[in-house]
Amino acid sequence: MKGKLPTLRDLLQARKSDVTTYLSRICNKKSETFWYKKSPVKKAVTLVCHVDTSIGDTDSYWDSKSGKYVTVKIKRRIFFDKHAQVFMGPDGLGGDDRAGVFGLLRVYSALPDELKPNLLFCDEEETGGRGAREAAKCLTELKDSLMLIELDRRGIKDCVFYNNEPKEFIDYVESFGFKKDFGTFSDISHIGKEVLLCSANLSVGYFNEHTRHETLYCSILNDTIKKTIELVSAATIAGKVWALPKEEPKKTSYWDGWNGRQRQLRGLGTVYTKEELERHPYLQEWQDMEEQARLNGYEEFYFH
Repeated sequence: MKGKLPTLRDLLQARKSDVTTYLSRICNKKSETFWYKKSPVKKAVTLVCHVDTSIGDTDSYWDSKSGKYVTVKIKRRIFFDKHAQVFMGPDGLGGDDRAGVFGLLRVYSALPDELKPNLLFCDEEETGGRGAREAAKCLTELKDSLMLIELDRRGIKDCVFYNNEPKEFIDYVESFGFKKDFGTFSDISHIGKEVLLCSANLSVGYFNEHTRHETLYCSILNDTIKKTIELVSAATIAGKVWALPKEEPKKTSYWDGWNGRQRQLRGLGTVYTKEELERHPYLQEWQDMEEQARLNGYEEFYFH
């Protein structure tokens, strides 16, 4: 990885240490768990990905002569179907999230200085998001971003939101050719909450991640890169800061007039926010049922 821009095959075959060595050369700030490249623009979009994969760089085998396990470095075999434009790897591929690393570097290189985004490469996303947590704590300038966009979603044309982003922001991201879906965790789920910015995770074309049957479709990845360039350009020109709305405090107690005291709610009596009820209409039915059960005196659902 000595060139200015590594190829996708380079990134898929590279050990994590090779990737982080490269990032250390091009980034302004770095630590053991994150690498950050600042945009020339004062207010910019921040793109996020992670450098670690679920595929290890070493393997172990039992050496009968020495009577112990021996650990050796491995070089993953990567196969490419030119007709389908698909990468495959019988030893594991690591498209999650080397595809994101490739995407961030390509988006940055394609845009002029006045539109370039910030780039944040995190480590240990696959094991709990340590890099994201440390970046959110150490990089105070992340709060000056316009929004956070991560390239770390499986599949095609998905956009995933983790922190109750407003409908206006969801519609804005979808207007670039994505469709909202649901996910559980990525780096931005923590960073967005910490810096109070809206964030979205976009599909980059890998499937069957964390298995030896993982595939990466280049056409999907390239399409996402193109759409991300459009999104970053439009958002930077607009200059709007997409801040997360403040969460409404949830009801934790109610006045029990019969006994003349305040009682704490637990389990039954969950009160959802107006936004949650609008986004998930079935929650209203749940809330009504829980409220009725509470009124019917199911005391075991409270603590006093």
